[in-house]
Amino acid sequence: MKTAIATLVSVTILLSLPQPIHAEDERPSWITDVELAKLKTIGIEPSTDLEMKGNYHWRYRSKNKLAVDVYSCPIGSTVDISRHITLIIAPAEAPCSGVKGDHFGALKLLTNGSAEPLKHHPPR
Repeated sequence: MKTAIATLVSVTILLSLPQPIHAEDERPSWITDVELAKLKTIGIEPSTDLEMKGNYHWRYRSKNKLAVDVYSCPIGSTVDISRHITLIIAPAEAPCSGVKGDHFGALKLLTNGSAEPLKHHPPR
């Protein structure tokens, strides 16, 4: 009886541990090869910058400066992809900048590869 309970507890603990990040073949169907190519274009390396993945949201943290459209975002910015939106979120201490010298906490990556600033910074 004690062995069965110990086994059950062990299995429960193992199943509740965070899942390790694996190769791209485990990515959801809504993160397409086109999406990954867009990430590479702006400066994200999908195979090494993946920080978090979930059923409806994946996060990549940049190890390089990001460049999209007329905007530049610092190292450490995150690119958050969900089924319906892709956001670039700058670290709080170093915002993204535009060619006119404007500063933005977050950008929305559009389907055509351009970006637009968000007026309100999304919560993390």
